[in-house]
Amino acid sequence: MAHQKPFQFKQFRLAHSRSAQKIGTDSVILGSWLKAEKADSILDIGSGCGLLAFMLAQKFPQAQVLGVELDFASFEESLENCTSSPFKERVNFIQSDFTQWSSNKHFDLIVSNPPYFESGQNTDRPERDNARRQKSLNHTILLKKMSQLLTEAGSIYLVLPPFEAANFIDLAKQEGLYLSRFCKVKSKANTATKRCLFSLSRQATQSHNEELILYLEDGSRHPQHAKLTQDFYL
Repeated sequence: MAHQKPFQFKQFRLAHSRSAQKIGTDSVILGSWLKAEKADSILDIGSGCGLLAFMLAQKFPQAQVLGVELDFASFEESLENCTSSPFKERVNFIQSDFTQWSSNKHFDLIVSNPPYFESGQNTDRPERDNARRQKSLNHTILLKKMSQLLTEAGSIYLVLPPFEAANFIDLAKQEGLYLSRFCKVKSKANTATKRCLFSLSRQATQSHNEELILYLEDGSRHPQHAKLTQDFYL
């Protein structure tokens, strides 16, 4: 496997060459887009090399952040990233299967860039296939566990492709979780929606809908994208 250089953000630096999922736009825009009035305790499900955990530690300076990761190599890399992180006093990682994990603690903010393919072609990287595939983290089980771990006034933030997002939002209602914010993400202005960012809470309110365009026609970052991620990208 080719070694990838650590990724430098404004306030932290992340190695990700051994992690099942490399640093990608999905997690960066999710971490940049989310908002929370109260986020003293944060849970990142499928924390990988630690990207969302560190972004949220930067965003919420009072927060204690816990990442749960199944893949051992990704977990090890997140621990190494933590030792050199300015947030190491407030961020912790554990290696566990989230579906089997239990905690007496409740969280104000739960975030995940979860697996989304029901099935699909295997590649030569089974750890990445698992990270992207629901068999490692079924959405119904994920929702039930999230609901159990969420504080009464807390919020859940996720990123998924459109079809999976619609299904997830429908499933969430059965757990008493309702859509509160929703953002369609397009690669370019004239392309189809590629991803959906959304938040769920226990309060059934009118959801706030947005659209985010990532790139201009010349491939440079769209002003919307640049503004959203300005606290993180160099």
